[in-house]
Amino acid sequence: MAHYVAGRLASAVGVMFALVTVVFFAVNVIGNPIELLVNPDFVSPAEVDALVEAAGYNRPLHERYVEYLGGAVRGDFGNSALQGRAASEIVIERVPATALLGASAIAITIVFSVPLALIAARRSGWIDTSITAIATALASLPSFWLGIGLIFLFAVLASWLPTGGYGSWKQLVMPALALSALPLGFTTLVLMAAIRGEYGAQYVTVARSKGLSERLVAWRHVLRNAALVMATQIGLLVISLMNGTVLIEAVFAWPGLGQVTLQAVQSRDLPVVMAAVVYLGLIVTLVNLAVDLAYARLDPRVRLT
Repeated sequence: MAHYVAGRLASAVGVMFALVTVVFFAVNVIGNPIELLVNPDFVSPAEVDALVEAAGYNRPLHERYVEYLGGAVRGDFGNSALQGRAASEIVIERVPATALLGASAIAITIVFSVPLALIAARRSGWIDTSITAIATALASLPSFWLGIGLIFLFAVLASWLPTGGYGSWKQLVMPALALSALPLGFTTLVLMAAIRGEYGAQYVTVARSKGLSERLVAWRHVLRNAALVMATQIGLLVISLMNGTVLIEAVFAWPGLGQVTLQAVQSRDLPVVMAAVVYLGLIVTLVNLAVDLAYARLDPRVRLT
């Protein structure tokens, strides 16, 4: 087990190193951030050169890359060109809002996908067809389109919920529902297929022959083995949430990582863009590492391999 953990930790470090490197060179391909931000109609070329020299962007690329790596290890990505504060500080203060939204979406996905998948796997006919159709529809809906529809329905027509913002549970309901729709549908479909496969296994027949009720067979045996698939889905779920949170936070004015990243891209605030991308990648990497370790805990065959 120690070798497995060490290998996964080394893999996570390698992924983060690759991400940090790609972010640095991708941003530098765009151009000099000073020249992108200043207006040539109001700033002379000499003043631009002075700003570039003061920021160190006239230095060789490899020197700036080494300095950038050292800063990234310490969580230092420079100062925001617009706000004059540390880019890491701007990004980190948005993490709690994104964590709350993501945790709510994950909770909704797990709470509803597991019983729906069990019901659909155990029963055929219109129940199975209806659950499959609903799950497929949810997995196919664009999250931002669903968010706009929820605003029109619950905020404009019914006036039950606020259109956006942050701070109360009412402001959390619609963005959490919109963000959880796609992973809820996809997880239900995948878990449904896994549970059906487990029902065809021999141990289910043995459990039924012992007189166990269908509920015990489902929750104590079938779902425990299908949990391996669910563990894998958690990692994919977090990745999909990180992708969807940018649009959802923009639609609902939710002050999280997605919104600050979008604002930084629009304003060409490259230090904030770099910090946000790296921190988002770090979150996904840590979640995938936790999933790998949990998978090894659930399935001894993984540890032995």
